[in-house]
Parts: sequence; structure tokens; C-alpha cells
Amino acid sequence: MGASDFFDDDLLRKRTGTRSRRPSLTVDDGSSALGRHRDTVTNQVSGAAEEIERLRRRQSELEKEREDLETLSQRQEAYEKGKRELHENLSRSIVGFEKQETQSARLVEHYSTARSECKKLLGELEQIHEEEWTEDSFRSNLTSASSVLENARAAYNKAVATVEAAGGGDGARMVHGAEPEPEGALERGFLYWLKVGFAISLPFILMMALLFIAYLVLMGWL
Repeated sequence: MGASDFFDDDLLRKRTGTRSRRPSLTVDDGSSALGRHRDTVTNQVSGAAEEIERLRRRQSELEKEREDLETLSQRQEAYEKGKRELHENLSRSIVGFEKQETQSARLVEHYSTARSECKKLLGELEQIHEEEWTEDSFRSNLTSASSVLENARAAYNKAVATVEAAGGGDGARMVHGAEPEPEGALERGFLYWLKVGFAISLPFILMMALLFIAYLVLMGWL
């Protein structure tokens, strides 16, 4: 056993005037660089989370805005297309109706002229009185009456052909010997033919009205 084995530690500490200290764990109160850095990172994480949530909400809003704009664009395109088609149809219809109106007015004029001509020719035929022919004048009266008849037939065919050329359809039927129109058919005036034109045009008008209503329903205006 050496001499150092008898040293007393307490005695030695008293002599040297020092004490044995154990290392202590300090609590970071946030004032250190590490605490400040931790707070900074925490704030940045919180801010990033809030920014992500804000961007997510903004993305949702932009998607909804995009859908609204696409719907609006489709409605605008459908409106412009429908308006363009309807404008073209109405323009063509106006031109067509104007032509029909002009043709109908011209046809009415031809019917009136043909009616007057037929009345005149009928009067000439009624002026022939076969019962007054005598034996002596029979040959000359027959020749004269035949001439009147041929002239009347030629004038009648011409009047009918004029009506047919103007678009009338009854003339050809009368020329070929079909049953004639009831008495007074040619006496009908412009009002009658106007009603006929309206009746012919009514299906087209109804079709255009239905298309317009369907367009309004499609656009959501009804």
C-alpha cells in the first residue's frame, strides 16, 4: 500500500479550497439562439400551413370561376349561333315571302284578266242564236259561228296558258276537260287569295315559332 492510499479526499478538498461540482442541465427560456431559431421555425411552419390553406381555397375559387366562365362561354356561343341561324332563316323567309307576295299579286292580276276574258268570250258565244238560222243562211251562219268559236277557243287557251305561266294550277285542269270550278270561283278577289297564301305559309310560321321557343328553353330564358 503506497503513501497515496491514505489521502482523504475531503481533507484534500479543504486544503485546496475547491469543491467538487456536478454538471447541471440548463433550461432554455427562449432567449438563446437555439430557442429563437426554434420559435422562428415554428412560426414559419405555421405560416406555411396557413399559406397552403389559403392557396387551396384560392384554387377552389379559381376552379369554380373557370367552370362559370366555361358555362358562360358555352351559353354565349349557343346564343350567337342561334341568333345567326335565326337571322339567316328570317332573312331568307322575308325574301321568300316577298317573292310569294309579288307572285301572288301577279297571279291575282292574271286571274282577274282571265276572268274578264272568259266573260267576254262567254258573251260572244251567247250572241250566237242557232235557232234563228234559216235554211238559206245556215251555211254562212255556221261558218261565221265556227270562226267565232275557234277564235274564242284560241283566246281562252291563251288566257289559261298565261295563268299557268304565272304559277296558277287550275288552268291546266280546265283545259284538259276536268270538272270546272264551281260557279263564281273566278269571282274571288284579293282577300281570298291572301287567305290562301296565309294558309300555305302557316305551317312554316308555326315551325319557326316552335324553333324559337325551343331556342329560348335551351338558353334557359324560359
